[in-house]
Amino acid sequence: MIELVHRSLDGVLETEEAQELNGLLERDPGARRLYLEILINVAAFGRYKGISGVVVAGKDDGVSIGKAVFQNVVKRDSVDSAVRRAIDAVNEVESPGPVAKKSASARSPLTGKAFMRGMAKIAAVLLLAVTIIWLDRKLWQSVNQPSPQVPVVAKLTEILNAKWADSYLPVDVGSDLKAGSMVLDEGVVQIRFNSGAKIIIEAPAEITLTTANRVRLDAGTLTATVPEAARGFEVETPSGRVTDLGTEFGLMVNIKGVTEVHVLDGVVEAGLVGAEKGDLHGIRTLYQDEAILLDMQNNSMRNITCNPDRFASSWEDVYYKVKMSGGVRQVFDFPFSLRKNAFEDNQVLVFLERKQVTLPSDVAVNINSAGAHQKFGKIQGVLPAGMRVDSYVIHLDPKSKGYRKQWGTIEFNRPIVGVITDTDQLILTDSILGAHGTLYEKDSLGGRGLEAKVSKTGGDQLMIDEDRRTLKFNLDCRMVDQIRVLIQH
Repeated sequence: MIELVHRSLDGVLETEEAQELNGLLERDPGARRLYLEILINVAAFGRYKGISGVVVAGKDDGVSIGKAVFQNVVKRDSVDSAVRRAIDAVNEVESPGPVAKKSASARSPLTGKAFMRGMAKIAAVLLLAVTIIWLDRKLWQSVNQPSPQVPVVAKLTEILNAKWADSYLPVDVGSDLKAGSMVLDEGVVQIRFNSGAKIIIEAPAEITLTTANRVRLDAGTLTATVPEAARGFEVETPSGRVTDLGTEFGLMVNIKGVTEVHVLDGVVEAGLVGAEKGDLHGIRTLYQDEAILLDMQNNSMRNITCNPDRFASSWEDVYYKVKMSGGVRQVFDFPFSLRKNAFEDNQVLVFLERKQVTLPSDVAVNINSAGAHQKFGKIQGVLPAGMRVDSYVIHLDPKSKGYRKQWGTIEFNRPIVGVITDTDQLILTDSILGAHGTLYEKDSLGGRGLEAKVSKTGGDQLMIDEDRRTLKFNLDCRMVDQIRVLIQH
């Protein structure tokens, strides 16, 4: 910000830098205050020494002005008041303590250098006062009503469970977005730029929209999908810059600014930022399935393993992907068969069975409440006909037979409305909730469902958190365990 203002005063701002500065002044009251303070320092005293509130005009003057004087000036409503108080402020700082009054005949005339110095200060303050009022009326507008000269650069097209910590931009679906910053505490959003590029932002995240073909990511996870028409789309981070060459890529930026770049499809160029603004070095071309880590603080970049599963490449991915921990893996290609021994894995697998199912009739479920559950055969509730749900199946069929324990956590992005854990109830609902074309175990003696906990060490356990979006489990599997989880659509 300070550098941009000084470049503006020097008349050397580039077009994009001018747009960035204008955007900051429109949306950020703190930026406007800092801008005015710099103007005071430069216009009234000719030399700026940081934002501590103390500026020295020169060796002979010893004049200083503090933030309190600045605040007294800028809070007034009229030019006359601002001028009067600005002049008073200059008089006060030039006369730091009480002085004995002199007779008219004893007063020295204000001539020579002192006269010129005094007149220059008053003239500067007069100009400054007018500037302050103009800025107050023209620039200090509502942060939600930016100047019409600032172009719309993007549109907020999708949101899911979004909670904003701070945003000087509108946050409703369909809102036009001008250049500005957004801080997302929770959830996921999708933004479509006027260039045609689309980004998906996963919280916690801090982003700044710069132009129709550029965005800055200071923290969080971003996935960019860029059509040929938007070739050259750029994402800046504290550690580097990524330029699209017609591709799909993902970025992750941690709180220290360290950046991971993962190429999901196509080609990108990525480089490490230097100490000087705009300086970029170590530029590399990355291709599909390649990834690097950029660390400006250590001035390093190194290859890492590309992990496409960490990024949502479409809004459908956002809507149906789950977050997992423990021995859990989500599988997107549904298998031909989920019968015993047909799809073995020592991890617990999560499959999306069906999307947007409208229940044709009432469906009984074994669990429909938050809390810990250790008994699974009884019916606890009924989902009414007409309810729309998405159906997931959680599947464990270990490669090594015998007892196998596995635990994990699965977080869905929408509430759990029911869980089916009983073998007979699983079989009964396969036709309306199971995946089309997939074979399921039909033998009710096959132990497909969960078994009640019968001792401190044996049996299955489930827990649903109070938010009804997180399922925790501890499975004690002998042959195959399956759970059908119904999510509100």
